[in-house]
Amino acid sequence: MSVALISSYERSGGAGVAGHRLVLGLAGIADLDVRRFVEHREDHGSGATWFAEPGRVRCIARDVVGWFGLAKHSRWRAWEQSRNRKALLRFVRAAEPEIINIHGFNQWTVPGLPREAVAALAEIAPVVWTLHDVWPLTGTSDFAGADAAARIAEGAADREGRLLRGLGKRLAWVGPSRWMAELARAGYGAENPCTTIPYGVDTTRFRPMDRAAARAMWDVPDDASVIAAAAFRLHDPRKGVATLIEAARGWGQRVVLLLAGREDAPLPRPEGVEVRVVGPIQDDRLLRTLYAAADLVAVPSVEDNLPNVMLESLACGTPVAGSA
Repeated sequence: MSVALISSYERSGGAGVAGHRLVLGLAGIADLDVRRFVEHREDHGSGATWFAEPGRVRCIARDVVGWFGLAKHSRWRAWEQSRNRKALLRFVRAAEPEIINIHGFNQWTVPGLPREAVAALAEIAPVVWTLHDVWPLTGTSDFAGADAAARIAEGAADREGRLLRGLGKRLAWVGPSRWMAELARAGYGAENPCTTIPYGVDTTRFRPMDRAAARAMWDVPDDASVIAAAAFRLHDPRKGVATLIEAARGWGQRVVLLLAGREDAPLPRPEGVEVRVVGPIQDDRLLRTLYAAADLVAVPSVEDNLPNVMLESLACGTPVAGSA
């Protein structure tokens, strides 16, 4: 059996991580041919097909556009992403998959284009779209808060939504959480199958270890209260990391916050709270030591879809506190 797995990122963010782990898991199954297609290549030795790779003409065009300061112009972005769509369809069609699985395929700025691409992909093989957020359902927003149901209804009724619903059983929606699957079912369940398949965690990699040894690796004193948190972008308001930092101010004891992820905008550093941003961690063994060093792993998200960090931390024996 041949499977095509498509994602925006290869190993970054929850969707990229989940897709990467799925590829590793499927690779051990006999008579299963797994091909991966990514928009942003991060590991040149992975064997993934980089469908957004620029050719010579495109590189020259990029240089010219960059010279005139037009790299972020909407027409240039539309042209680039249209080329990406055509390249993706060409590569996947050549692979002749029997099933297509999509993860985190909503990074494009041209409205509707990824959902149009999925409708075209479904003509090649049945598609399973794993939902890491509600963007595929709405076409406009990753997370919509209290307006999620209304925006999903609008997304299911627009042109691209009608295309997707018209695919019938050739498109199936998968929610890693029951909440996400229920949102998909409310908007698309009359035409497309919807189900829940939680993320998987390799418990040979994520397992308990000695706390003192883990703290020594991170140079954390034994008498400190250590709270760990992780996010692709730590400054993202939806992840609630700034709220966690402010909350730690009033705990009245020595607190060390170990934060894994990108700090693209400055986080607060209140007096009395030691905030350590350790950067993105893609090595599972190093991530395990972060969880093991903590007394608690916090997931202070305002809205989220079963983050990998919750399962990873619990597999390492470290309790998790999540926001309501």
